[in-house]
Amino acid sequence: MIKIRNLLLRYPIKYTFLVILLITAILSSIVIILIDIKISTSSIRREELEESLIISDNIFQLSEYLLNKGDVYSLQKILTTYSAHADIDEINITDKEKRIILSTKRSNIGNIEKIPNFEGCRYTSITKIDCHFTIESKENYHLIIRYDISDYLKDYGIKMIKKYMIFLFIFALTIEIINLAFFNLIGEKIEKIVRYLKEIKSGTKINPLHIYGRNELSIIADSITDAYKRLWELINLDRLTKIPNRFYLEKEFSKHKNHISKVKFLAIIDLDNFKELNDFFGHDFGDRVLMEFAKKLENICEGYSYICGRLGGDEFLVFGCEEDSSKIENYLWFISL
Repeated sequence: MIKIRNLLLRYPIKYTFLVILLITAILSSIVIILIDIKISTSSIRREELEESLIISDNIFQLSEYLLNKGDVYSLQKILTTYSAHADIDEINITDKEKRIILSTKRSNIGNIEKIPNFEGCRYTSITKIDCHFTIESKENYHLIIRYDISDYLKDYGIKMIKKYMIFLFIFALTIEIINLAFFNLIGEKIEKIVRYLKEIKSGTKINPLHIYGRNELSIIADSITDAYKRLWELINLDRLTKIPNRFYLEKEFSKHKNHISKVKFLAIIDLDNFKELNDFFGHDFGDRVLMEFAKKLENICEGYSYICGRLGGDEFLVFGCEEDSSKIENYLWFISL
């Protein structure tokens, strides 16, 4: 196994993938065809046996009725009619001495018949079915019906070959499509990962990298996205409140300051008497207050398209490009509630 792996790794991935794909396709085709042959053959043999039993039971009922009635002439005509069935090879009726008295083959009349040791229908070979019924009467007649389904199986085999040829053609076409899709999709995914890494290098926050599937490239993409997300949060978000920290605020402020829409509004907010509250109720309570206020501040900022964050301690910063003083006053009023 290791030697095969090393051999495959010596060649470009496009050739390795094609070889693996072809081997898999060939083996899969063989397995599928063999399983289908086995299932289909079993199903056909079972259906033929059931059909033979139904036909034989009808012949048995008529034979029993006509023999008890003594109408041998009508029974011979019925047997001849049934013998026209494609799968029926011969029908024989014997007397108590096992001598054939009625048959669809004239040459059988008077011959000694070997009576099967079972009642009903059974396979005696791959293509032969024998049915035996004992007719209850004064003479103890025996009805023997022999079926030969070789012609049916031959016709069915031809149909199966045609089906498998169509299957192999469609399968080969599918393999070719998969092969082409692989080379197209693999290159596209690699380019997508490279572009994502370049965006990370630029230092801007970007959306998660999504590559569909669960192959190596998608796992790499998910790992890069998770690592980048954790790193970005570690660098840009306040550890306690999970809103932007001082570093992020300074970076965004510089970016907006040099932009066409310069910063028109900036507010530094602190919490009144926070130190006393923190000392009296404890640091855990103070942390919860900071987190609740940060959450409130961030929710309000989203509605006004402002940028907000925590400078440190109980100090927070908000800025934006808003020039309408009434909107700014309205925003500060919401915060003070």
